[in-house]
Amino acid sequence: MTCLSKTQWILCILMGLSALAIHVILDAFYHPYDPPACSMSYARPSYHQIPNVVSRLSEKYTLYLYREVTVDREDLSGVPVLFIPGHAGSYKQVRSIAAQVANHYYYEIPLHEGSASMDIFTVDLNEEFSALSGQLLQDQAEYLNSAVSRILEFYPSASSVMVLAHSMGGIVARTMFTLPNYQPGNINTIITLATPHATAPLVLDPTLDRLYRSMETFWKEGYANGTLNDVSVISLAGGSLDTTVNSDSASVADWVPESHGLTVFTTAIPNVWTGCDHRAILWCNQLVKVVAAMMAEVVDQRKPQQTIPVEQRMAVFRRHLGLRPQTHPWVHSSSLRNLQLRTKINQRGPTKRQGIRILV
Repeated sequence: MTCLSKTQWILCILMGLSALAIHVILDAFYHPYDPPACSMSYARPSYHQIPNVVSRLSEKYTLYLYREVTVDREDLSGVPVLFIPGHAGSYKQVRSIAAQVANHYYYEIPLHEGSASMDIFTVDLNEEFSALSGQLLQDQAEYLNSAVSRILEFYPSASSVMVLAHSMGGIVARTMFTLPNYQPGNINTIITLATPHATAPLVLDPTLDRLYRSMETFWKEGYANGTLNDVSVISLAGGSLDTTVNSDSASVADWVPESHGLTVFTTAIPNVWTGCDHRAILWCNQLVKVVAAMMAEVVDQRKPQQTIPVEQRMAVFRRHLGLRPQTHPWVHSSSLRNLQLRTKINQRGPTKRQGIRILV
């Protein structure tokens, strides 16, 4: 019988530990330790085509009004909301959230002054592969600006719609603001689900790269110069269960001040406490209830913008998403570039003043 030398024993142990490490890594990749716990949502949907959207793309895309059967009224007397699907997404994906919004208003919430039901519109973008083409994103955004103008024709006293978007639909919503046919003030609240705000999931198109760069600059400057002061952006991410969009890329912190936007993982939201894969984030019942409740609470039909002021809006979002109220003002990085702080540093001997420069 051959005996192994000390060196051979060490090599065997190292090989065993390496194999164990590889197994753990692969197991974590294929079996995430964030088990899905979403309950199913149910809906009784009906979709009604909205004609006469004035756009060169009207033959390509179609606008619909969602109605929850037996719950929603036939007349348009609520607050307008627009749903934007993502890459290869269907306009029918709105049904879970739209059904919960209708049921929440008619059966669950205590009515407050200015409260109203919501008329949810959705758009058929032909399930285009928008994540692969910057031009497709721009086409969709151009059409949706025209669609928003058409929607507002039904609401003479309203000047703004709320936007709910999934995946690349959130990028389309942000692109809408940058186009010539956007009417300032037409959108003041954007709620995105699993949207890759920070970086595209896959960049195969130079137009897509340029769009991301120009869009980030536009939004940063918009908050710095005040043109976007009434716009709030909420980004919800599904966490490790979303293997399509890295949830870290859902962050809006680089271009939205804390006073106007935030990013939250679904695992951290009270009464949700679960991750969501890329499609489940649209129907996960625990999350759908939270989204419906916070949308209903920020509505104020008495105001032209159809929502409460941005400070109150953000307070409502923070409360529903389990975040503490903001206790300090947010300072944009551009205002820090030339800022110098002076401080006294006590040392042995005379007190000295030293300049501190904040590096952005």
